[in-house]
Amino acid sequence: MAEGGRALRTPQRVAAVTRLLPEKEAEYRELHVAVWPGVLEALKRANISNYSIFLRDGYLFSYLASPFRVFTPSELGASAKVPVL
Repeated sequence: MAEGGRALRTPQRVAAVTRLLPEKEAEYRELHVAVWPGVLEALKRANISNYSIFLRDGYLFSYLASPFRVFTPSELGASAKVPVL
């Protein structure tokens, strides 16, 4: 079982929409060619096993689901060093 306790009866789902500045799109695409190992580790520590992000017309649409309670960066502690992208 993943860190964080028992599985929830209904998976926790979170979605977000974020505007990407037009001048940052090329940098965003370059950074997201491959998933960084640190990002994968942070997702695992937060009990997130299903995460998707899409870029369309300057907006980032992200979705995650987890059968466990999803931890926020502040709950992971100051030593977690969650990457900011």
